[in-house]
Amino acid sequence: MNKIRLFASLFFAIVFILLLLTLFIRPFAPKEIKTGKAEDTLVVVPQYLYGFNLDSFQVDSGIIAKNTSFSDIMKSFSYPQNQINELEDSALNVFPLRKFKAGNRYFVFLSKDSIRKAEYFVYEENPIFYVLMKLQYPLKVSRLQKEVDTIIRTMGGVVMNSLWQDMTAYGAVPSLINALSEVFEWDIDFFRIQKNDKFRIIYEEVKVENKVVSIGRIISAWFEHEGNAYYAIPFEQSGRKDFFDKDGKNLRKMFLKAPLKFSRISSGFSNARFHPILHRYRPHHGIDYAARAGTPVSTIGDGTVVFAGYQGGGGNTVKIRHNATYTSAYLHLSQFAKGIRKGAKVKQGETIGYVGSTGLSTGAHLDFRIWKNGVPINPLNLKSPPVESVSAENMPEFIKIRDQYIHELDKIKIEPPAEKEK
Repeated sequence: MNKIRLFASLFFAIVFILLLLTLFIRPFAPKEIKTGKAEDTLVVVPQYLYGFNLDSFQVDSGIIAKNTSFSDIMKSFSYPQNQINELEDSALNVFPLRKFKAGNRYFVFLSKDSIRKAEYFVYEENPIFYVLMKLQYPLKVSRLQKEVDTIIRTMGGVVMNSLWQDMTAYGAVPSLINALSEVFEWDIDFFRIQKNDKFRIIYEEVKVENKVVSIGRIISAWFEHEGNAYYAIPFEQSGRKDFFDKDGKNLRKMFLKAPLKFSRISSGFSNARFHPILHRYRPHHGIDYAARAGTPVSTIGDGTVVFAGYQGGGGNTVKIRHNATYTSAYLHLSQFAKGIRKGAKVKQGETIGYVGSTGLSTGAHLDFRIWKNGVPINPLNLKSPPVESVSAENMPEFIKIRDQYIHELDKIKIEPPAEKEK
């Protein structure tokens, strides 16, 4: 009997211990982890145009046709004439709507319901600026700017064909080529650029929506022409910022090197040139520049127009007196620029007319002439005096800035332009 009780006690003791162990260990046992394939979730990112969520509007867009007005466009959307008139009045001090240009794009934002009520109008003035009109009361006209990124770029190269062709091969846009020519236009005649001339440029590149839209400005530049090195170092003096050479002389001078850009010389200065129409030898006291008809012609310096009209074999001619010493003339023009008449004051680089073939001429070109004290001189030999140089007081500061820019320019590699694939 005692043995039976002993075995029973041991049995219950063992069961009790096993139960305790089970309860103690279970919480620490690994739990079953259910696995399954995660479902893909499509995230829709809202699209915006000029700050408007495109999910909220219907958008009509188009290109402004010639002789099409804002009123013409809005009438096609059944927009009230009285509100068109109010917007035109409101826009006068912001952006006169008569300045809309054919070829520019516009957008009309409409309600998404069946009524298609015109809510907003956007006119693209250029890649950077646009005009926004709120078409429902209260009406509002604003001229706004897109977000602009300005990036500092460098470019270096060597001329193998023409400056225009080779800089384009390096990736330059036309405005950069024009800007470079304008920096050195007082010292370098870009009609006479030679093979193996070299250049280095530090400039601003303006990007909108990750696209290059323009060149902001040339910061500094170097050009080697006919073995001579020309520097353009920016420096501000007397409240005006100009480019100076490495010695502190202003690149801006009394006269430009030429009245045209990127044209070739077709005939030079001569005391006895065979005239192609008159078929006899006679003096040709000027330089002929071959250029397309309609190309703008600029005055080489400040002055007063002393003649603007038709003058025999010279055809349409403008003559400008710059001072008591120098006078220049521009012959065979197709037409005169607005406001060019006798007595008009002109500024250096101002357009005075357009290339033509009037008078005794066999084709479109500009005959350019200069007189010094009444005597004709070869324009290519004109030594133009500079304007204000860096003062002695400002020279230490200029030298510090100059050395920094020369150091940066010297770091720019010069490599031949990439050859086009055949």
